Amino acid sequence: VGAIVLIEKTRRQLMLCDKIFRVIYCEPSPVQSAFLTAVLRINNVRRQIESRVTGTSPTMKNISKPSLLSLTFPLPPIEQQQALVKALSDSRAKAIALHNEAAETRAKAWTDFEAALYAADDKAKAAEGGFGRPVPNFSA
Repeated sequence: VGAIVLIEKTRRQLMLCDKIFRVIYCEPSPVQSAFLTAVLRINNVRRQIESRVTGTSPTMKNISKPSLLSLTFPLPPIEQQQALVKALSDSRAKAIALHNEAAETRAKAWTDFEAALYAADDKAKAAEGGFGRPVPNFSA
């Protein structure tokens, strides 16, 4: 309940399920859409959403429009919202780059480890005179 997604562009005559709320911003809006999306994902605001959920069945939980409209959180000026959203976006991009770099480093480390392991095994076999010997037949 209360999953948040930001859709930048929709097609005409879009139909939404009755379980989905669509936010339509007035002009000029006191809140930037990307800022609201980020705020609605903050733990404190998520707790507010979850505390207003109705319904007893785990699969049929609901939240009303008045409950959503009663959420409280700080609303800085639009310029500060934009700066916060940019900082969040920059941090996410940096985190993704670091994640990708770590994955590449892990892959290279694994390749280096395997190469060293096989090189050591080949060196040991060569020292034992193990190269060129026939493979024993274990079938009986």
